[in-house]
Amino acid sequence: MTLVQIKEEDMFWPFDFSTQAWDVDGASIYVADSSKVQVKKGREESFSVPLNSLEADVRSCKRGGNPDESCNNHITNVQVCPDMEAQLVACGTNALQPEVFFLDNATYSGKRHTHQLCPKSSEIDALVQVTSCGSDPAEIEGVAVHIEARDSAKIITKSRIFDFKLWSPKFLHISSNNKTPLFFFTETSSAGELASFVGVTCDSGTGSNLIKIPLKCSREDFIFAKMKQVVEIVSGVHNTFHILFSTPFNLYKKTTICSYSFTDHILPVLKPVLERCDPSQVANVVIAETPILEDRGSESDSGPYTSISTLWDNVLLLGTEGGELITAQRSTVDDPFLITLTRKLTHEKCGSAVLDLKSTFVDEVATVYVAFDTCITSVPISPCSSLDEDCCERTIFCQLADGICVPSLDEFAVSGKVSHCIPKESNSTIIEKEPLTPKTTIGPVIFKPISGIITEAQIRAQEDCIQEGLCPQNATIPVAIVGLIVAFVAFFGGYFCGKCSLKPQEYMDDSEWGITNTLSASSSSTAKTRTRIKTSPSKQSATLRSNRSDEGETARTIPVMGVSSIGSNRESTLSPRKSADGSTHESRA
Repeated sequence: MTLVQIKEEDMFWPFDFSTQAWDVDGASIYVADSSKVQVKKGREESFSVPLNSLEADVRSCKRGGNPDESCNNHITNVQVCPDMEAQLVACGTNALQPEVFFLDNATYSGKRHTHQLCPKSSEIDALVQVTSCGSDPAEIEGVAVHIEARDSAKIITKSRIFDFKLWSPKFLHISSNNKTPLFFFTETSSAGELASFVGVTCDSGTGSNLIKIPLKCSREDFIFAKMKQVVEIVSGVHNTFHILFSTPFNLYKKTTICSYSFTDHILPVLKPVLERCDPSQVANVVIAETPILEDRGSESDSGPYTSISTLWDNVLLLGTEGGELITAQRSTVDDPFLITLTRKLTHEKCGSAVLDLKSTFVDEVATVYVAFDTCITSVPISPCSSLDEDCCERTIFCQLADGICVPSLDEFAVSGKVSHCIPKESNSTIIEKEPLTPKTTIGPVIFKPISGIITEAQIRAQEDCIQEGLCPQNATIPVAIVGLIVAFVAFFGGYFCGKCSLKPQEYMDDSEWGITNTLSASSSSTAKTRTRIKTSPSKQSATLRSNRSDEGETARTIPVMGVSSIGSNRESTLSPRKSADGSTHESRA
């Protein structure tokens, strides 16, 4: 791992990830900030572009009895136009009469257009996907989802508005297909069951339907139920969706990446259904895939994955809770992804976790923008200038020119390369780490969900289990057997030795090998004492404490059945079970 200090000139600050929308276009960063858009071009100082509500709309809003705050203009969304160079659109609430504002070359053009795509209030959870800006403001096209209530979702397309009943939905991504857009979302039922879906709208003779198909991402018997972020690689009709999944547990999180092809996985399921618009045809259908990269969880030094981005189908950029930026590559679509570079980005003005990533090109250099809690920065995907000749030949987006390693977007520089080089940048420190071994589940035992659905009761049971220290570690069968044998021998050894070393009336009989017991004091005392055995997944023994009224506090070590080491507080040693020219679209939870 390489430790990289973020440079002040490459950083946008201050920033609030929880409230501010953002996008990038080449070397420019655009950030929504109340009634204005903040712009930072390259290493220049940032500046503001005010976008205010029309005075007539403000007066009308206030006459309606609305508070002054609601009558201001709040920028809720910013997006670079997909079909117009150097043009940005921003959604503004405009005194409860939402409008789209147009910026040309980071300057307000004076063009604005009232549009239903934009939410009328900043309190509405809205996902807006502009598919075309057109040459005139009235020509703007797109798709949006507005969540105004907990049990419903409003889907807005070019031709109509759909209202669907959903329970606690969270929409993460809208595909770039304007004709038949796909919606990626999660839904948590009133019973606490969480699942991830891909959906499409359609019309039948009886009305409109949202056809939703569960997306399952699992490794062996371990299911990742919660979709966190979607990145779409657009390559004609062969679009690919790389999706970041996680477990829904708060106490123990585990994350991974699954990939779904529109042509191979999604279209074959949706095509026959759309002909009749009948949800019953997919009642028992699930689109299931296995992870394409090693899992990361709470037990990892870097923490779970938190974000994902890409520029090429065979390259993934991932952020982690510990602030690491990971590059993963594969030679072909049939090969697994391998982690080739790990960098930890640090600065005192930024938070520790990488919360979002956006990939683009800056002056012909493949670049990734990294959003932390309080700042945004940019780094080249491959630090070519710090590589020697041998590493340069094996590193993506790099090639030799007159004996010097330089950034490149040539076909040779972006295909068939899987680098394992460690860069030596002037502002970085190399930290040697043992290579990670791909793994499945580790840490506390996770209850297996039924049919990919995780219930609230299972989550509570899991967390209680871990907090009480009663969850066994995942271990291989031989280790577990050895642990049981050792514990069995220690049990009887401790039992008979206890008889010899203690007063006759103080030894414990078989009924006292429990979690909570009551011991009798000596015959001269009538005091009763309660004892509790506390076990931890990371400990190898339990300690019995007896607060004796006549002898003070004493402690004995009692073997715990099923634990591989007895009479020791050492940590557990149990081993865990083992489109080069395409564009990308990213969305996250």
